[in-house]
Amino acid sequence: MARCRGIGKCSATASMSIINRIPFSFAARRVILVGLADSATELPLFFYVTDMSQIIEFIGNHTLLFIAFFVTLGMLVYTEYMRLSTANTALSPYDATQKMNQGNSLFLDVRDESEFKSGHLLNARSMPVNKLAERLHEIEKFKEKDIVVYCDNGMRTSRAVAKLKKGGFSNLNTLAGGLVAWEKANLPTVTK
Repeated sequence: MARCRGIGKCSATASMSIINRIPFSFAARRVILVGLADSATELPLFFYVTDMSQIIEFIGNHTLLFIAFFVTLGMLVYTEYMRLSTANTALSPYDATQKMNQGNSLFLDVRDESEFKSGHLLNARSMPVNKLAERLHEIEKFKEKDIVVYCDNGMRTSRAVAKLKKGGFSNLNTLAGGLVAWEKANLPTVTK
């Protein structure tokens, strides 16, 4: 009979003999291993054997919880997909000021007009994200230049970058943290 060494750990041989002694058919049972081994010769003894019918019963009894879990999971996957599909360079406020001082970058504010008028970056152009697709012709001459896209906190920026990429723009940057991060860094804004 296999014996375990220490608390919660068994040798690989002992663990396999414990698993093999489970009297249920493996097709109806699932063995879930939770935890990591310290070495190749030891396996953690954190086994939880459950019946598939229990899982189905749990889902039936907690339908809303199950739906909420998958909706949340879907939202996380979608957010990560959008972030990765619009992969661009996120500039810190200080890196953005260097681009601004070089003078060959377009700063594109994708907030609403009223937000733009309350304060924006020097020489920034206002182009709200919901009107961006129909106004792309206005910035066509900047296709080969660097474009720094920003909003208040970066939420609308990813949508704007996706639309710009679809329009053929490639040198896209974002202001990390948006105008909020810019103001936290005590950098100036202008109003019109």
